[in-house]
Amino acid sequence: MTRPTTRGIDFEEWGAINQREALRIARSPLQPMPYRVMFAAMSRANRVGHAEFAKGELADLLKVTRGDSPSMLTVPSRQQVWGAIRRAKNLELVEETSRLRCLILSPSLWTRGTGSGRCAEHRVGRWV
Repeated sequence: MTRPTTRGIDFEEWGAINQREALRIARSPLQPMPYRVMFAAMSRANRVGHAEFAKGELADLLKVTRGDSPSMLTVPSRQQVWGAIRRAKNLELVEETSRLRCLILSPSLWTRGTGSGRCAEHRVGRWV
C-alpha cells in the first residue's frame, strides 16, 4: 500500500496542532518559559515556520506571575524574554536565528500548506 503524501510530505509522520490552543499554552505561566516560547511560535507560524510579533507583543504574551501574588501577572523584561528565547534555542525548540520580533520553527517540525511565505524581520520571501 502506498503511503499518503502531498508535495513530498509523508502524512504518516505528521500530525496537526490547534493554533488557538497553542496560544493558550504559550500564555500559561504554569509552563516552563522555553516551551511557552515554542508554543508562541506554533500559535503564529506561517507557511515557512516564521512567527512574527509586533514590538513588545511577545513579552506581553509571556506574562509571568509575581512572587508575592501568584494571581497577578506582569510583563517580563526584555532581558527575561531574550533569556527564554536563548533557552528555547538551546533546547532546539526554535531555530538559532529566532529573535524578539520573529520566532522560527524548524522545517523538520513545521510545515503549513496555507498562509504567508514571507517574514519582514528576516527578509524571507519576496520583498520589493
